[in-house]
Amino acid sequence: MAEVSIEIIQPELIDRKAAAHMCGVSVRAFDRFVASARTPRPVRFGRRVLWRRSDLMRWIDLGCPDRLVFEARCLMLARKGTSDRI
Repeated sequence: MAEVSIEIIQPELIDRKAAAHMCGVSVRAFDRFVASARTPRPVRFGRRVLWRRSDLMRWIDLGCPDRLVFEARCLMLARKGTSDRI
């Protein structure tokens, strides 16, 4: 019998509940982080507010800095030509 390979595709854009789960915090705590600009900038998709999974992964890799520091580090890494993931 042939082996079947199943690939699970994860969406790149995730809602606040999934983002909070990914960060290991409650939705309420995640909302507080968002309100105080301590998360990556969300993306508006119609009426929905979503986060890029890759931004959250990079943010976590960088130690969860506030939004301004995160964006500055991303710009610096982009100018150096560093790969998408740290």
